[in-house]
Amino acid sequence: MAHRQFDLITLGTGAALPARGRFPTAQLLIVHGEHYLIDCGEGTQERLRTAGAPFNRIGHIFISHLHGDHYLGLMGLISSMHLMGRTRELHVHGPKPLKEIIEVQLRASQTYLRYPLTFHPTEPVSGTVAWHDSRVRVSLLALRHRIPCTGFLFEESMAPRPLIKAKLL
Repeated sequence: MAHRQFDLITLGTGAALPARGRFPTAQLLIVHGEHYLIDCGEGTQERLRTAGAPFNRIGHIFISHLHGDHYLGLMGLISSMHLMGRTRELHVHGPKPLKEIIEVQLRASQTYLRYPLTFHPTEPVSGTVAWHDSRVRVSLLALRHRIPCTGFLFEESMAPRPLIKAKLL
């Protein structure tokens, strides 16, 4: 799967109820080779396979809020990554209660992940920086919804450009 520097693959745009040809919310953002998953509704694994996007390339998962159509595919994806032998750290960003949901599911299934999973709680406070690395800066946006909901603004991190002093003068 060849990508440019900043690609967005829409995996699902459906609503809470199933609809023919539509899948629950999930988008894959690829920035300079790093994969960021935004929301993870049911069926996200199948949509990732259809898109040719390897699960283990995902470094960060961002969950906007805790309505099922935005996160019910998360545990299946986390489990599949474990079964596929993932060793790379996975960062999950989402509402505070999501951490407990993940822990309860792992404990109930007696699953001990072979990879580190780091949870980053988010609050719907506009302007807060949720993540920053050499590729992107992710800021939070407070959204209006029935429950607390966070949007994510991805901005490309710009590396300092090398300057050639002789050409500046």
